[in-house]
Amino acid sequence: MRARPPLSVRWALGLYALGLRALPRSFRRACAREMLLDMEEVLRARGMERGAAGVWGGAVRALFDLTRRVAVERFDTTASVRKPALPRMEERMGNGMREMGLAARALLRRPGYTGVAVLTLGLGIGSVVAIFTLVNAILLQPLPYPDGDRIVQIDHHAPKINLPSLGNSSGMIDVYRESADFFSEVLALNDERRVLTGTDRPEEIQTLRASHEIFEVLGSQPAIGRPFGPADEAEGAPAVAILLWDAWQNRYGGDPEIVGRTLELDGVPTDVVGVMPRDFVLVEPGPIALLPYPEVEPVFGTFGITGLARLAPGVTLEQARTRLEALQVRIPERFPDVTRETLESFGWGVSITTLKEELVEDVATTLWLVLGTVGFVLLIACANVANLFLVRAEDRQKEIAVRAALGAGRGDV
Repeated sequence: MRARPPLSVRWALGLYALGLRALPRSFRRACAREMLLDMEEVLRARGMERGAAGVWGGAVRALFDLTRRVAVERFDTTASVRKPALPRMEERMGNGMREMGLAARALLRRPGYTGVAVLTLGLGIGSVVAIFTLVNAILLQPLPYPDGDRIVQIDHHAPKINLPSLGNSSGMIDVYRESADFFSEVLALNDERRVLTGTDRPEEIQTLRASHEIFEVLGSQPAIGRPFGPADEAEGAPAVAILLWDAWQNRYGGDPEIVGRTLELDGVPTDVVGVMPRDFVLVEPGPIALLPYPEVEPVFGTFGITGLARLAPGVTLEQARTRLEALQVRIPERFPDVTRETLESFGWGVSITTLKEELVEDVATTLWLVLGTVGFVLLIACANVANLFLVRAEDRQKEIAVRAALGAGRGDV
């Protein structure tokens, strides 16, 4: 039978028991008995070593510790409920891989459901990706020219005589070269079909007449040989040509001695003076060679020439458009046979648009509509797959309930 503690120990334990009443009731029920037993053992040991002084010294220290515990349990709301420590990275990765494996096995157990879901989403996503790739390449990416957004196309209009788009004439190109200081360069282009002779079998090829400003406007120089110059455009100058890269490779095997070689175009000997680089892209693909634009008498009335220009540094598109329209009043001064009344009877007008807008104008609306359509198809596919998941979820209610009861969180489920 356990011996009765000394009087000093009993008094100290009584004070300690009173102090325990300050603790929350739930804490007292769980821990008070063990704390009193431990306190009695400590006080007995101190009494045997140091007598009553040791007992009361231990009691004071115990009451001080008890006061701190009371403060913590009463006022620190996080003391009784501690958040579990987050799992380590290795554990999270292991749990994730395990859940992925379980999900994969669950899908393989229902190949029909899995196949329909994958096929539905695959068709929707594949359609969107394919169309967006096309839209990105045509509408979103810049033109393959340095500062391509500063290249503009000039067009004239005479709607009152049923000519909504005239292009340019040699006279108007000459006017802009002389007076339009808001353009750094003005380029004249014209397609031509020529017959390549001097071979075993004559062949019709497509060429492009271009004034020497093409190299500045499009920002590219020949990779081999030299560019055109004003001398090549003069009347009576020897005929010369610059090959495009693909024509040089496919027709002449990339012959490094191609510069200086003579071709016959419509029976006219034409010297090859250069080859454009591989990354050079024309506004309209198809030509295999560039030919210099010959000097002609600048007249107002012969239209049909494509006119491109590069905006001068610091000039915006709107500024160029305003100043270009102002130049039209000077047409009668340059061409006396054209009066202001004549221009008004034509409904004369001029416009400039960026080259990119001009190239994609006919297909931009169609491409955006197609992209929106396939995007809607993807939404329908996602809705169908969501319905499949809802049906599947009904079959898995018991499984999910068991997993939740075993402690699985939302992310795991």
